Amino acid sequence: MGKAFTHQKLTTFTRVVEFMALYFVGGLIGKETTFLSGSMALVWPPAGIALAAILLFGYRFWPGVVFGAVLLSFMNGLPLGVFTLGTVIGNTIGAIACAYLLKKFITFDNAMERTQDVVGYVALACFLGSTVNAVFNVVSLAYSGAVAWDDLFGNTLEWWVPNVLGSLVVAPLIITWATPSTTRWNARLITEAIFCGAGLVGGTLISFNSWYVYGIQNYPMAYLPFPFLVWSALRFGQRGATTGTLLVAVLAIYSLLHGTGPFVTNSVKDSLMLMGSYIGILAITNMLLAAAAAARRTAERAVSESEKRFRAVVENQTDLICRFNPDGCLTFVNDVFCQSHGKNSAELLGTNFFQTLSDPHAALALNYINSLPADESAVSFDLSSQVMAGQVVWQQYRVRRLFQEQGDTREYQAVIQDITKRKQLESQLLQSQKLETVGRLAGGVAHEFNSIMTAIIGQSELLLKDLPAGSLWCNNATEIRKAAERAAILTRQLLAYGRKQMLQPEILDLNTVLAGMESTLRHLMGRGTEVSLAPAVGLKAVKADAGQIEQVIINLAINAADAMPKGGALTLETANVTLNEEYVSHIPELKAGEYVMLAITDTGTGMSEDVKARVFEPFFTTKGVGQGAGLGLPTCYGIIKQSGGHISIHSELGRGTTVKIYIPPVELQTSRSGQRLAVPDLTRGTETILLVLDDLALREMAAAMLSRLGYTVFVAANGTEALSLERLADLERIDLLFTEVQMPQMSGKELTERVLALHPQTRILFTSGDTENARIQPGSHIKGAGFLQKPFTPSALALKLREMLGESDMLKSDPVVTTSGSHGDSLG
Repeated sequence: MGKAFTHQKLTTFTRVVEFMALYFVGGLIGKETTFLSGSMALVWPPAGIALAAILLFGYRFWPGVVFGAVLLSFMNGLPLGVFTLGTVIGNTIGAIACAYLLKKFITFDNAMERTQDVVGYVALACFLGSTVNAVFNVVSLAYSGAVAWDDLFGNTLEWWVPNVLGSLVVAPLIITWATPSTTRWNARLITEAIFCGAGLVGGTLISFNSWYVYGIQNYPMAYLPFPFLVWSALRFGQRGATTGTLLVAVLAIYSLLHGTGPFVTNSVKDSLMLMGSYIGILAITNMLLAAAAAARRTAERAVSESEKRFRAVVENQTDLICRFNPDGCLTFVNDVFCQSHGKNSAELLGTNFFQTLSDPHAALALNYINSLPADESAVSFDLSSQVMAGQVVWQQYRVRRLFQEQGDTREYQAVIQDITKRKQLESQLLQSQKLETVGRLAGGVAHEFNSIMTAIIGQSELLLKDLPAGSLWCNNATEIRKAAERAAILTRQLLAYGRKQMLQPEILDLNTVLAGMESTLRHLMGRGTEVSLAPAVGLKAVKADAGQIEQVIINLAINAADAMPKGGALTLETANVTLNEEYVSHIPELKAGEYVMLAITDTGTGMSEDVKARVFEPFFTTKGVGQGAGLGLPTCYGIIKQSGGHISIHSELGRGTTVKIYIPPVELQTSRSGQRLAVPDLTRGTETILLVLDDLALREMAAAMLSRLGYTVFVAANGTEALSLERLADLERIDLLFTEVQMPQMSGKELTERVLALHPQTRILFTSGDTENARIQPGSHIKGAGFLQKPFTPSALALKLREMLGESDMLKSDPVVTTSGSHGDSLG
């Protein structure tokens, strides 16, 4: 019953024939409802059939209307004359004009489920179209002499009423049953329709046949079917409304033709007008009710779908969502909110929102909400809570007003998002920035400290040369030298943490590095600790400074030994790993990709979360006073960072510690062994040196040492003073300029250019305690220029001078205390 007529499969010719026949049959039925010897009909179905044909099939089906009207005239014995022509033209033009106006002005929908469709149909199709039809019919009758011209209006009204009723009763029935409906029929609805139809028929028969109130016509019994008509319109849509109207109209007209019912009067015309008004009001009311009900059902469906979409969005959210009134009483919670609190919605609704928070947080949240300005609708704040195993969870609350009326808030909505991961990333970023800042500070301190250490080391070395071996003063000078060397080591650690030390990277196999350190590690850890190596097969090579990597391993092993005072196990493992995006998302400074991993694991006491958060801070230590400077792990951090890698610590109290180092792999190449040049004893020379150092102690030490080695030395504190020295311009040559990179008044680069302008053959040797100056190669624009990193020893300086000036004049001197490493690197 819910399907439309299957007229889509019919051909145009078949449709024309079909509606021509329907038009003809409708005319025969209409003829049976006539009064006054067949001259006046109560309902004229052909008018409605013609309109339905045009609305359903379009304007091109007008021939069906024409042929049906002609055929009907011939069957009624009317010749093809003015009246027949006027009837044909009136029916056809009226239907086409009405269909055009409906499509043009109200975009008419044949389902008529909008009130605007019904109103437009009644105004344009029924009244206007019927007027056109009636005028053509009456005028054609007047031209043929069948009616008088004097009563043109009365005759037009008599023709107009049946046409209107045909358009109101017949056309909607055909249109709505031929158009798909939104009503979904089932057994229950069909049963309901049967009862409604029975009540409709019974009520109409009672109203128009007066079975038990015969002769009492002053009572409004004609409206007894109306409740059933309303029922059919509201429950069954336009199909129910038009079918009910048809049933009532047929029974009412049948009763009127047989002289029964409330509309029987002494005047046939009055009876016709009463019946027409009754059926017209009934049809219009029913169609409007059905349209209103359809519009409401459409609105309800839209609301229901919107509610479903809203619930789908809200319930499927990963965020916690709830609503509560100003007193805090929860009025809505989504599934995630319920899961988070371990209760269902029935248990949560009606409880207080602020009771889901801890006492201090509840007060804080209430304060945020109550302080929300009147011109703002939302407030955001972050709260933390501690869950199982001491884990801290951060949540962001965004609370907004809902349903605000006359300045009073009726309800609040809170969206609660887990931002723990974001807080962790922010903390890591802040820690990284703090470490970077401290690293810069450490590098700056080390730079200034290098100049001081160079002077102390140099002076102590010169003292050791002059003092008798084994004397008290020699012992004192030795202790001074040892203390200075320890300070130099501390300086290098600061530079390592600040990632400013000079590295000599080479292609390394970490397995080989570990194998070479195995005996050292076993000795370092002691007999009570088992040392295990787990080298990976096919380990990729890395590029790093071998000495620095060894220093990292030693530092980590020392920390592990301190964490295992009663012995334990130390495992050093290597592996090729690939870090994905999910893993590195927790580490802002680490990128996804392939790495070579070195993991060092101990079974010691482990670390707390607070300690883990600070282990890379310089001078932070958990050891007692005098037991450690707190630079071991910071030094490791700086070395690995400067090598392009990453270091992380995984530790729990009582469960040991694992330190993982990730270094990017490189293509395996033949590595150059990092052999260090053995430093000879102090070497002498006879050349002329211009010494320009801004640090007084370092300047005096270097000048004294160079003079003792046989060099001719001109000393200045800065570039301006050096250029103003007497005899500088008169000298035949200056063999070497030894100067700071950065100095007040004039930089080493500018001084070099001025000196070379006077003495182009002069060699240039730069020095600095800031390794950044070494990286930018301050003498790279000068052929043969060199660089000597502070702190340096007298032997390192003497060797560097001979390297710069050549070996031809080198003379051996008495041996003195020297270091085993070269601090200078040629930049030529």
